[in-house]
Amino acid sequence: MQKTTNWLAYFDHVGFDAHDDLDRFAAYLDLIEWEPNGDRGIAELAEREADQFIGEYEHPVEYVEQLVQDAYNYEITALPAWITNHVDYSEIWRSELSHDHYAVDTPAGNVWIWHMH
Repeated sequence: MQKTTNWLAYFDHVGFDAHDDLDRFAAYLDLIEWEPNGDRGIAELAEREADQFIGEYEHPVEYVEQLVQDAYNYEITALPAWITNHVDYSEIWRSELSHDHYAVDTPAGNVWIWHMH
């Protein structure tokens, strides 16, 4: 089970308010298992999180569908529907992307996705 820190209280304590979405940033800090040690490094972490953040989606499969469409739109549209209707986007997430992409549930019931490179 993942340890959860009271990040909002910590952010308030160190006077950090530079990040647009503190809930998302707190989820990222839990994801990378960062431990607070004063305010050193928090701005750099916010910048790294912003660089690695992909977006908020209803499900990781929605991200995979968008990624495939963005990268291979011409190729996909050239294929007949009897092929494209059977692309298993959930398997692409599970087998190919979930190893270096992380999805964390949002308070609203969606997922935030980061590419951890």
